[in-house]
Amino acid sequence: MHRVLAELIKQGSSEFEFVVFSVTLDPELRPLVEWRAIRIPPRPMPLRFTLFFLLAGLRLARERFDLVCTVGAIVPNHADVACVHHCHTGFLQATGRLAPEDASVLRRLNTATGRALSLATERWCYRVGRSRCLTAVSEGLARELRRNFPGVPVVVVPNGVDADRFAPAHESRARLRGEHRVGSDDLVALFVGGNWAHKGLAVAIEGLARTRAAGADRLVLWVVGEGDEARFSERARSRGVGDAVTFFGPRVDTQRFYHAADLLVFPTLYEAFSLVVLEAFAAGIPVVATRVNGIVELFDGRHPGILVDRTPTSVADALLELARSPETREEMGRAGRALVQEYTWERSVEGMLDVYRGLLGRGASRVPVGWGAPA
Repeated sequence: MHRVLAELIKQGSSEFEFVVFSVTLDPELRPLVEWRAIRIPPRPMPLRFTLFFLLAGLRLARERFDLVCTVGAIVPNHADVACVHHCHTGFLQATGRLAPEDASVLRRLNTATGRALSLATERWCYRVGRSRCLTAVSEGLARELRRNFPGVPVVVVPNGVDADRFAPAHESRARLRGEHRVGSDDLVALFVGGNWAHKGLAVAIEGLARTRAAGADRLVLWVVGEGDEARFSERARSRGVGDAVTFFGPRVDTQRFYHAADLLVFPTLYEAFSLVVLEAFAAGIPVVATRVNGIVELFDGRHPGILVDRTPTSVADALLELARSPETREEMGRAGRALVQEYTWERSVEGMLDVYRGLLGRGASRVPVGWGAPA
């Protein structure tokens, strides 16, 4: 969400004057906007969300703008546009639970409370008379919004990807693989993301174990992102692949890992739109992913990877197919690289600006963007 709004501000500030209500704001963006900083504690998340909802709402109510745009259901005020990057109502319908079952009691309580608050604010904000328009980042998300919040117009504005940043880079690939003693005959399956239980890291590890047991013993898994490393390292050791799984933590240079990888594995439970998958396509590597919002649309009529069930067996079958066929990997990588040409940040921003123009008519405006609220 931060990247989406950063691009919107950078590209749209020549036409629109933005006023941003947020907890944080990148110093690079501050000269381009008027910033209304909302001071709230960093945790716990339910308190953070509630305080932002109330305090940002009060401050927003004191000012008048031509158009109000929010990122999700984050303030109680009337909004002209609510940009939806995740539908908590749709998530609950897809998963059937508010919190992961295998988390600690404290974490389950914290997560369940936060999601319950998000469900309540969605019901308040995404209704006729409260939001004039909802924007969705994928067709699947748009269907969820239309089903759950009837009567409010929904416009699809997909995210973009920096195709140049993630483009294949042979020198970068060789350097990183050399640093980690990965040979030319080894295969690197990459997993990128936080919230590892939700994104399916356990499924990926089990799939890796089954793939190596079936003969693809040169396959390794690289994990980029923040999560419970001790817990998932133990899971990998218990399945006999502890030496084949490397954790790199959160990174700002994620493009290097796409360059060095041979494929992306992403058995996620629910998505609105997966930027991770787009980045993999931009890097020219095939994707093994579940059939969820956004991802299914990218595969529609094309073959940039393999869609799987969220089971170790299904993931292992796909990994084994790709491990055994470099030709298939290359063909799927080319297909992915071709399709990302449709998903530029310029096209994404222009889609949002068109929504603004349609609601405003002629002329520029002052547009407050509620950015940085806890999700």
